[in-house]
Amino acid sequence: MEDVEIPKERYDSLVFVGIRRNGTVEFIKVYGKNKEKAMEVLEEFFFRRGLHPADFVVIEQGKEDVSGRAMISTRTERELSASLAKLGLKLISNGVLYTSGKDTIYQITAVSKTLLPEIKARGQEVDLEEGSIKIDLSEVQGYPYIEKLKLFELREDVLVENKASIDLEEFLNNIIKGNVKIPAYIDLDHHRILVYDGIFHERISNLADYVIVRIPVIYWDAYSDDISDFELKEIGKNLYTAPLFLKASKGYLILNEPPIGLVQKLLSIKRRGYFRFKLEGKRYELPVDFILVVETRDSSKYTDMNFPILILLPELHASEIERLISTKLGVKPSIPTVGSIPKELRTVSAVENIVRLVEKLKAKSPNKDIDELIDDAIAMMTGGI
Repeated sequence: MEDVEIPKERYDSLVFVGIRRNGTVEFIKVYGKNKEKAMEVLEEFFFRRGLHPADFVVIEQGKEDVSGRAMISTRTERELSASLAKLGLKLISNGVLYTSGKDTIYQITAVSKTLLPEIKARGQEVDLEEGSIKIDLSEVQGYPYIEKLKLFELREDVLVENKASIDLEEFLNNIIKGNVKIPAYIDLDHHRILVYDGIFHERISNLADYVIVRIPVIYWDAYSDDISDFELKEIGKNLYTAPLFLKASKGYLILNEPPIGLVQKLLSIKRRGYFRFKLEGKRYELPVDFILVVETRDSSKYTDMNFPILILLPELHASEIERLISTKLGVKPSIPTVGSIPKELRTVSAVENIVRLVEKLKAKSPNKDIDELIDDAIAMMTGGI
C-alpha cells in the first residue's frame, strides 16, 4: 500500500490528523470510499506512525453526506480546525480528496484516550460526531400514500389518522438518517437522571459524558405500555431514569391511541420548551426537543389540539392492494379478487396476513391459481372457512 502520509491529490481516501507541537497525534479522522477502505487506511496510518489502536477511542463512524461538495481538504474543514485549535492541536492532512460523483463516503473518527479527559475538563466537545438530520425517501417508494407521508420532512408535530395500518415506526426508521448527541445522564445536585437507554437508543459511540446515537424513534402503545413511562422513575438511591420524551431528544416520539390528557401534557411541555419537576421538594427544569407523532384511527379525538399537520391515511384502494400483493408475491392478482376484500381489511397489515397465508397455501397446493389462493386467504381472515 502507498504511504498514507504523503500529501497528494486523492480519490478514494483521506486522513486528517490533529497533532500537538511535539508531533503527538491526538485526533484522527479517516475518509474512505467505503468502510473497508476507511479501515484499511486507518490501520495503515497506525502502522506507519507506530501508534497502538488501543490508545485511541472511536467516537464516530459511518456514512457522511458529501453531495454538493467537490472536494475535502484542510481548507474546507475550518470549523474542525478551529475546534481542534481550542484543544491545542493543529489540523493537517495527507492531501485533497475529490468527491465528484459521490453522494456519501465512509468516515471513522478517533481520539486518544489522553485527549478525552482534557475535553471533559475544559467542558468542550469536538463537534464532529453529530451529523445533520436527513430525510431519505429513496428506500420507501413502495409505501402506500407516500406523498402524504412526505410531510414528515417538515419535522413538525403530526396527528396521523392511520386507517391503512401503515407501520409508522418502521417508516420513520427507514427514512430518517443521521446521528445525534444526547447526554448519557444529567446530574442535578446529588441526583442523576439516566437519559441514554440501550432499549431505545442505537449507540454509535461515546464522547465524555455524551453518547452518539442514531436519531431516536420511540414508539409507545396505549394498549400495552405504561403511562408511568412519561414520569421520572427512581431506580436506585438518587438515581432515576428519564421519561420517554427526554429519551426521544432530537428524535421522534410516536404515541398510538394515547390518552387525551397525555397529549395535552406533552404539547404543553413542548410549548414551554422545558420539563418542570420536583425532587425532594426542589424544583428543576430541563429543556425538551422532540417531534410528537400521535397515531389513531379516529383523529376527531385530537383535532382541537392544534397539531400543525394532520395526515389522513384511509383504507387502501383495491389498486393499491393489488400493487402491494404483486410486489410481495411477484404475481399480479385480478382486480375482482382484490375487490372482494372487505373495506375494514383493506390495510397494510391485512395485506401482510394475506401474503403470509397465500405462501403457506401455495406450498400445500402448488398448482392452484393465485386468485383462488387469495380468495381462500380472504375467507380465512373473514371467517368464511
